[in-house]
Amino acid sequence: MLWDLIQQSQIAQAKLQSQHAKAVAADAHAEIRFLKIRLQKLEEAFDRLTMSTMAIAEILCEQGQLSEEAVEAKIEEIDLRDGALDGRLRQPAAVSQCAKCRHANSARRCKCLYCGEPLPARSTVFPPGSIEPPNGGSID
Repeated sequence: MLWDLIQQSQIAQAKLQSQHAKAVAADAHAEIRFLKIRLQKLEEAFDRLTMSTMAIAEILCEQGQLSEEAVEAKIEEIDLRDGALDGRLRQPAAVSQCAKCRHANSARRCKCLYCGEPLPARSTVFPPGSIEPPNGGSID
């Protein structure tokens, strides 16, 4: 009789562990499906961005406003900004200086941490110092 109770307890425990393992596996499968969909969307966005970039470069080259060599040279220059010619662009931590108190602030801040002065808006496309705006204004 005692042996039967021990076996029944072990069987019940094994069933619980099995149910838990099935739930964990189902969660993992759901996460995999989500990640596959996310990857597909990122690949689609990457393809659109690549085509847009190629179109802009080709239009400028066709109009004689720039040469393919100039495009390649600019790509290499931008690639070297992080110190390595590796096909990647790693932005250093951006710092913004407050015009009022001259303290350095994280570029993520909207107002100076020290005096509360609004900090200049940063471009999400062009990092500070990367280009000169055509209208002579400031992008950083």
